[in-house]
Amino acid sequence: MPATLMQNIMEKHNLPQNDAILLSRSQLLEESDQALFKAIFIYKQNAEIVSKLTGLKGHWIRRRARHLAGVVTSKVFVDAMRAMPHMTPADAELARLHYCQGLTVAQIARRLDLTRYQIRRRLDRVRGLIATISQTSHVSIQDARGQGHGVLKLHPKGVFQCQSL
Repeated sequence: MPATLMQNIMEKHNLPQNDAILLSRSQLLEESDQALFKAIFIYKQNAEIVSKLTGLKGHWIRRRARHLAGVVTSKVFVDAMRAMPHMTPADAELARLHYCQGLTVAQIARRLDLTRYQIRRRLDRVRGLIATISQTSHVSIQDARGQGHGVLKLHPKGVFQCQSL
């Protein structure tokens, strides 16, 4: 028997099998994408059923489901998702809009009623924080003596300090 659309997508994009992980990732998507993602990957609905319920064409549903699977498994999305708890609420919202929902600088500026320059500046800071957290999450932390007994602390301004135990 041929594999279903959901099974094909989950294998191709290596989507997590755990519904809780999928649900947490879906909550970072736009509302309409979130509903589609939940229907296909969490509630395991067939694309034709979703098509009938939404009035959208089946091929559009399948294409969008493939795209969303690629988005939520991308390195940028996962890194941003992991960094958000360490950001201020405003920076986390900016990361969600840009990295998780894929909005452009101009779209974010209109939505937040800020200038594009302000958004670019804030995105540079957010990008640096995401990169720092991404790099340090895969590195063992060592104290000044190099013995690996340090604790990494993130301060509100995004500065990491290693403290000996």
